Amino acid sequence: MCGRLGLQQFISAAGCNVNSNTISRGQRRDAKRVAQAQMRQLESSKKRRLEISIATSRAQQEYEKLEGGPSYASGAF
Repeated sequence: MCGRLGLQQFISAAGCNVNSNTISRGQRRDAKRVAQAQMRQLESSKKRRLEISIATSRAQQEYEKLEGGPSYASGAF
């Protein structure tokens, strides 16, 4: 179990008290997690991540072209 309920069960099993502060912080944390997941599911977010990935790979290719090859290779030195 994860999230707020899992944490509350863990705290209870450890012998500590679960108070209203623990519950409210857990609810805020869960709400934030859900909101971030919903944002990641938007087509605009997916498109932006793809654009960033493509730009990163192009920049790496340009750098390698300028340097004459990869600047680091595992076990090459």
